Amino acid sequence: MEDTRVTFWKFFEKFIQERAANPEYSRSSISIYRNCFSHIMAFAETTRRPVDFEHFDYAFFADFTNYLFTKNFGKNYVHKITSTLKTVLKESERREVSPLLRFKSDWIQVSREDPPAGADLDAADSGAYLPKIRWCAATGHHESKGQ
Repeated sequence: MEDTRVTFWKFFEKFIQERAANPEYSRSSISIYRNCFSHIMAFAETTRRPVDFEHFDYAFFADFTNYLFTKNFGKNYVHKITSTLKTVLKESERREVSPLLRFKSDWIQVSREDPPAGADLDAADSGAYLPKIRWCAATGHHESKGQ
């Protein structure tokens, strides 16, 4: 029986192929995706660490980031590689590729209600009501909703 499960590696390769075939993406963007893929592959080989959807958690991102810094890459390049990886993971989440994706489970929904109709505007201005925010423990990334 053939394993039809989509691995991270299969998904990332297909992702690169799709982007390369789309004229909306520049050659430099495709190059960044390929570099990211290569760096993750080298990290997996060097650390003898398995890499698949269920392995992307806070510890993975911390270790991978540290690995990139040991290769003497600058912080801007390291950020570019890790943000590219996050783009790929978010796309896999959007496509519901794997139920094992842990990256998704590291997102914490932080929200306060919007001010109800007729609420004390001074309370609203004081920060009593904040926009909805998603924060990722693995990456420190946050997204605001409703601002």
